Amino acid sequence: MTFSGAVTKLLPPDQVERHPMGHEHHEVLLESKGAETARRANPPTFSATEERVLVFAPNAADSALNQSVVAIAGLACQVCPDFATLGSGLDEGAGAILLTEEALAVGDLRPLVAALGRQPSWSDVPILMLSESGADSPLTVRAMELFGNITVVERPARFTTLVSALRSALRARRRQYELRDQLDAARRSTQQLRLVIDSLPVVVTYVDRDFRYRLFNRTLCEWFGLDPEAIRGQKVGDVLGPAAHELARPNMERALTGETVHFEAEMPYRFGAKRAVEVRYVPDVRPDGAVEGYVGLIDDISERKRAEEELKEADRRKDEFLATLAHELRNPLAPIRNSLHLLRLSGGESGSAEKLYEIMERQVGHMVRLVDDLMEVSRITRGKIELRKGRVELAAMIRAAVETARPMIDGAGHQLAISVPSEPLVLEADSLRLAQVFANLLNNAAKYTHDGGQIWLTALQEGDEVVVSVRDSGVGIPAEMLSRVFDIFTQVDRTQRSSQGGLGIGLTVVQSLVQMHGGRVEAASPGLGQGSVFTVRLPLAPREE
Repeated sequence: MTFSGAVTKLLPPDQVERHPMGHEHHEVLLESKGAETARRANPPTFSATEERVLVFAPNAADSALNQSVVAIAGLACQVCPDFATLGSGLDEGAGAILLTEEALAVGDLRPLVAALGRQPSWSDVPILMLSESGADSPLTVRAMELFGNITVVERPARFTTLVSALRSALRARRRQYELRDQLDAARRSTQQLRLVIDSLPVVVTYVDRDFRYRLFNRTLCEWFGLDPEAIRGQKVGDVLGPAAHELARPNMERALTGETVHFEAEMPYRFGAKRAVEVRYVPDVRPDGAVEGYVGLIDDISERKRAEEELKEADRRKDEFLATLAHELRNPLAPIRNSLHLLRLSGGESGSAEKLYEIMERQVGHMVRLVDDLMEVSRITRGKIELRKGRVELAAMIRAAVETARPMIDGAGHQLAISVPSEPLVLEADSLRLAQVFANLLNNAAKYTHDGGQIWLTALQEGDEVVVSVRDSGVGIPAEMLSRVFDIFTQVDRTQRSSQGGLGIGLTVVQSLVQMHGGRVEAASPGLGQGSVFTVRLPLAPREE
């Protein structure tokens, strides 16, 4: 049996100053001056309950004597008449316990043993026992077996010896309180660190040399929809899946050699959708150079990658737009220049001049439309458009739109069928802007329909909305383009109807103006060569009382 107790014997008075007495003097010798200075500068504070001495003796005389010794030493104490009271006092808090050897033979020790067993892991309550026979007593041996941290003081004992032992015990107890506070502070710091790590949108992991997850944050569980217990201690490959693990393993092995690794990849994870990730592995290197594992920081950059692709696509469309703009502006300039040259050569003869004037007027008109479209989309994107709303009938706006689009429709030999309800459908709208919307849709249908095609314009009421659709028998729209036809500078087929020109901004203007009126516009098509339909939905104006 190993005992953690100690025995303090009475020393002759002439040796008191020349020989260490009890634990107090030993602890002073062992204590570093730096630690002592720090404690004096920032002394810890403990409650009176934590500092008190619980005194227990089998008879009133011993109890009173022990109590008086503790009181004279300036220490707080509580006298306990039995072991049950002693155990309850210990549960409430105590700095040390003082009892006599005789007490072990007269009472039931189980309440005290149980109370000692209930102490937290940091607690090892010091117990001082007064004994006439010292450590050789069977009762003392039993006490050491039961209580553990026990100091035996042989009787009769000098007052200074007992006080020194008590103060030494309380000093050791204070060290335990300091350890408790440090553990609490470390626990709070750990909780705060866990809160910070769990709040991060990136995955944070710690993986050991066996490629097992030892630590990880909540984000990893959310990514894969797994409980922590399904991840903790598991192999990385079992969680990621074989395909993703195969991609990541070479970099994980590099991290375990002590190298900090940074890479991006498309990871086909076993759980959840494929993710584009940015990964950093930071090795955990011990002072001796051995690598214990690595910290993994994994950020989902799928949205960023999509945004980058969209920016690249926008940049590509911008370049195409500039090329188209140069081409479209050059087309009308060439006939104008040629016409002017012919006018000079003809000397201004009326017959030929009239024909050249028509050419120039038509081409200049085309250039004006191009420039107007550019100015229009610029005003919309900068929020410079102001709607002049009023109560207007849908039929009037459709008539204005057809009148505007008629030259392009007739020029291509298209057949236009119009179906509008006989009863008036009233909207709270800017009539000029909505006429522009429907004219743009009709022009778009005419431009992307082969000569002699068919265009249908249909209007009807559905609940509290007006639904206007423009359908054509033209080239149609590929499925992958349907979600992009309203993007600025987007054109489905730049070779189709090239003579009509266009910059790919008409549908952008349509969508913006419809949304400004509280409506929405949608595009649909069965596919290439099967025509297309654009549907505008707008709210009806409230009925007038």
